[in-house]
Amino acid sequence: MLRSLDLTSNQLSEVHSDAFVNLNVLEKLNLTINPRLSMASSCLSKLDELRWLSTDYYKHCCYVPQIENCFPPPDEFSSCEDLMSNAVLKAFLWTLGLMAFICNLFVLAWRAREKMTVYSFCVINLALADFLMGLYMVVLASVDVHYMGDYIEHADAWQHSVMCTLLGIIATVSSESSVFILCVISADRFYKIVFPLHGARFGMRRAKMCVGAVWALALLIALLPVLPIGYFGGGGDFYARSGVCLSLHITNETPAGWQFSVAIFHGVNFTSFVFIFLSYCYIFFEVRRSANAALGRQQASSAEIALARRLILVVATDFLCWVPINIMGEFAWMAALGGATIPGVAYAWVVVFLLPLNSAINPLLYTISSIKIQRKKKNLENSYSKSINYRSSDQYNLKSTFPISTQL
Repeated sequence: MLRSLDLTSNQLSEVHSDAFVNLNVLEKLNLTINPRLSMASSCLSKLDELRWLSTDYYKHCCYVPQIENCFPPPDEFSSCEDLMSNAVLKAFLWTLGLMAFICNLFVLAWRAREKMTVYSFCVINLALADFLMGLYMVVLASVDVHYMGDYIEHADAWQHSVMCTLLGIIATVSSESSVFILCVISADRFYKIVFPLHGARFGMRRAKMCVGAVWALALLIALLPVLPIGYFGGGGDFYARSGVCLSLHITNETPAGWQFSVAIFHGVNFTSFVFIFLSYCYIFFEVRRSANAALGRQQASSAEIALARRLILVVATDFLCWVPINIMGEFAWMAALGGATIPGVAYAWVVVFLLPLNSAINPLLYTISSIKIQRKKKNLENSYSKSINYRSSDQYNLKSTFPISTQL
């Protein structure tokens, strides 16, 4: 009696519903390396003794949920029923997505009313980049609702669809342009602190050139993998690695183009975080020095504390977003050498929670929290001018520094 059947590499295209009808004692079935295989959901239902099944697609395991040993395992996000199987992750997907979508839409409307400065121009573009991340998450959450209950039947079609590829492009453009624009904002603040008396200012013309280059570079990074380039597997599959349509690489697998993903998400983005961190550290210490020189230690302390809190929030959110991603990326390489694996749930939390965290919080850091601060700004400056007799150089430094601090 046949108990084990190996049909690997047989170029099978279809398995009919009655293919195994006379093999009711079959215990082990191997159907791997048949990439075009289509299998009826009922063809395995009569194999009562089946204990081990291996195919190229996880959806075949959904046909026999009672089997303990079935391969491949599900991806980090999806189950047989839902695109997003974890209820907590599903909640974060909606929460952070709507937060990024609505808050950044508010920022765009609010900043459009203000006089256009270099800072406002950069924040508007930052809000637009983060708005795209909110759009990505809301659309993905809607797809999860659309396929709820029978996602696995549509998984292949969804992951290789134009919409999934478009969502992957949107998410990549959003994350990269957001990081790069934060670097531009940091550079602008740094330039004004380091060279407060320099004649050449970082004006609107330069700002538009920098931000335009940022969008062009982010779009290039996102579109390269979908071009018919052999390195990326010929295009089309780069964003189809999972149901969330994102190419972030923090596993020990080596799909086509994984080095490109590592270079961007772990190399470029981490370098950007280091630049932002060092810039804001310098800004804080320079503001502290100028304030102490002009006001005296006791009078400057409250302004220092307020500035330090805002800078800590900026740096902390960048840290929470990118440092865990890079740590897991480094661990993935070492784990791959040792044959270990990273739990899939870690990847899921990175994509659904850590990656969009900045997009949801940036509006609070760069616009919403500054509305109240700007209302107090004139009163603060008036109180300083009435009680303090500035030296001319310190007066310029203080006036050019504290308005900058209120915009952080």
